Amino acid sequence: NVDYCEQNPDNAFKVNTMGTENIVLACQKYDIPLLYVSTAGVFSGDKKEPYTEFDEPRPVNIYGESKLQGEHIVEKLLSKFFIIRGAWMMGGWEIDKKFVYKIVQQLKEGKTQLRVVSDKFGTPTFTKDFAKNLMNVINTKRYGLFHMTNKGTCTRYDIAKKIVKLMGLENTVSVEAISSGEFPLPAPRPDSEMIHNYKLELLGLNNMPKWEDSLTDYIMKNKDKVECFSLYNPSMSPPT
Repeated sequence: NVDYCEQNPDNAFKVNTMGTENIVLACQKYDIPLLYVSTAGVFSGDKKEPYTEFDEPRPVNIYGESKLQGEHIVEKLLSKFFIIRGAWMMGGWEIDKKFVYKIVQQLKEGKTQLRVVSDKFGTPTFTKDFAKNLMNVINTKRYGLFHMTNKGTCTRYDIAKKIVKLMGLENTVSVEAISSGEFPLPAPRPDSEMIHNYKLELLGLNNMPKWEDSLTDYIMKNKDKVECFSLYNPSMSPPT
């Protein structure tokens, strides 16, 4: 939780940095390879193109800094490790606490107008694709730092528009693009969390689909829940 970390920096570093160090020391002692999942949030967001693994990290918030320091500990103390940076995760449906299901939840509640930030860019990551490609990379034993997101870039506004269309609600639900300044948050966010799976491409290991295809897959894997939306009239009060 980016905002929680900003408001509770000690806890952020205890868990994301010192907690990582504890695990690293155990891996070091027993010669166990480590998988450390990190974030595109380690970058400043100033770059206009997607970041690669060779770009210098420069976090703008406590969450990103605590994850970056965890990366440094892994790289310093271990030789057998995978550091995998993801971004804008989606997956899990009802237990999904990220952006995609928040939009779904608003639609389930009968919202007919969505106001969504359109000036922050990123690369979505479907957890199913992430896990599958992760296993392929781990099995190669090509240790190191990798970016792993779906292909393509977008804004959250683009994602919301796609969700509404997939649910057959484009004629009844409007999506308004707004600036991030209209949603002040405790933690600053980078303007861009776009990352490129450059090293995976160089190794022929980038099997991640386009984000549009993965979002469609995610929604349609929950077809029984999606179908009700095509029959649902958002102007009606949601059932109690």
